[in-house]
Amino acid sequence: MLKVSLKDAVELTGIAAIVASLVFVGLQIRQEQEIAIVDTYGELSQSNIELTFKIGEQIDIWKKGLDGENLTAEELDYFSVLAAAVTEYNQRMFIRWTRLGPIDPDMAATRYAFALYVFPGLRREWELSEQWGSHLDTARGIVRRSTGWGSRVNGYLEQYDRENPPRPTNKRYIFWDY
Repeated sequence: MLKVSLKDAVELTGIAAIVASLVFVGLQIRQEQEIAIVDTYGELSQSNIELTFKIGEQIDIWKKGLDGENLTAEELDYFSVLAAAVTEYNQRMFIRWTRLGPIDPDMAATRYAFALYVFPGLRREWELSEQWGSHLDTARGIVRRSTGWGSRVNGYLEQYDRENPPRPTNKRYIFWDY
């Protein structure tokens, strides 16, 4: 028979309590992560709805801008704002998926790069924003905290340019699911 001293029993009870509390904390963290993911999708859905309505208000400008057609100065301003919002939307998806999962964040980068490949007007806006962003950061002495978004999009875009996959014949001008 094994005799357990009071000291050993207290130590075992303490160890069991520590293990139980760590398991509980782990379960709490998992639950909070799941809540954060649900909240993220709610915010992304709301952003998607708002952006889609804004595009729908001026769908002709959006289509002409995406296709790289000539726009008036006023139309170009409107298109540039929408293109920046679409870029930001996709970047937020990338960042959130990088931090929270459960979807591969590269999916946002590849889909956006494919949209840039398909739509010359959107690509022009992307390239302008990349140039202006780096020039402004240099002028201000700002070093951006890199998320990898821009380099991944550019990498996938270069890959599409090299491989030259067929562009869709029936373009989707609201291209969240390209």
